[in-house]
Amino acid sequence: MGYNDSGFLRPRPLSEPTTEVEQRILEVCPAVNVSFPENEPHYHETWGPIRVLLLAHAADDALRHRASSGGALSAILGRLIEDGSVDGVCQIGADPELPVGNRSVVSTTLESVRFNSGSRYSPSAPLRRLSELKVEGRRFAIVGKPCDISAATALSRRDGSFRTHFPYMISFFCGGIPSIQGAAEVLRQLGVEQNDVAEFRYRGNGWPGFAEATTHDGTSARMSYNDSWGKILNRHLQLRCKICPDSTGESADIVCADGWHLDPGGKPDFSEHPGRSIVIARSELGEKLLKRCIEAGDLLSSGTSTDELAQMQPYQAKRKQLVLSRLLAMKICGMTTPRFSRTHLLKAALRAGPTANLRSFAGMLVRAWRRQRS
Repeated sequence: MGYNDSGFLRPRPLSEPTTEVEQRILEVCPAVNVSFPENEPHYHETWGPIRVLLLAHAADDALRHRASSGGALSAILGRLIEDGSVDGVCQIGADPELPVGNRSVVSTTLESVRFNSGSRYSPSAPLRRLSELKVEGRRFAIVGKPCDISAATALSRRDGSFRTHFPYMISFFCGGIPSIQGAAEVLRQLGVEQNDVAEFRYRGNGWPGFAEATTHDGTSARMSYNDSWGKILNRHLQLRCKICPDSTGESADIVCADGWHLDPGGKPDFSEHPGRSIVIARSELGEKLLKRCIEAGDLLSSGTSTDELAQMQPYQAKRKQLVLSRLLAMKICGMTTPRFSRTHLLKAALRAGPTANLRSFAGMLVRAWRRQRS
């Protein structure tokens, strides 16, 4: 994997793939195909499979503060390692050679999980090491973006031994992955040279925390989440992220997200609070794991509902419900679109209503027409 001219990670083939290999790649690549869980009795048209829905945070106060949104995801990973359910966790951590970038790491201790906690808003490839980790008798949890988990799920359907090696798949709500150029813009606005950066955190050390660059001489500069994500990073997304039908990790066993408090107007409040996460167990395996975490005291939890979820995560609800209208606009403009389950997307679109879908369709039609002309 390597960065292209736009600052996104792309595959760099070691040799020209055969037609058969290329077909296998296309069958599992989430840029081309996204399949939703089939025949799932707990399926919600907007939020996907929901067996358990909670608000939770790590019982460990230090982890709760360090992680991006209350440390629930990291606490769950810690439980898997501590009780021996897995030998390690495939996750993402900061790249020491490019602190604003990411690298794939395998955490085998609680300390490593804690060290690598926190959101990383730049391109990542957590599945790049799966082949070397498929060793007899060893088991790993995978933590990845919804598209990574979709790809891993597709692989598991074609490889009967996949879940033997990778029994747990954990994800999070994703707003899209910015180009590495987004991080460069954050640094420019902080007045920090990229070569001077020794450590860079996109979030954490509070909730939502700050984007913070620490230089080799120990000085630091930081920017609020609302400014870093809201005004810079989310403007560096690729088109594929903007039409993602599965930004909530529907194929994962457990998925976590920010459980934002609401301001007086009923909108998400991004001011600093003690961190908390939305936690959804999607599979029977995930439900059992979540129960273990609560019983062991790793998580402190309380109940919530899908109505509250829609208030805390309005952008995610809107994205799923309006994807179909955007895909139709792209088709009309002759653009190639990924293959998604139209049945699931139609049900989600009906929740948004005709007015919202018409506006979404018109907006994408204009953007697609401009893209075709440029």
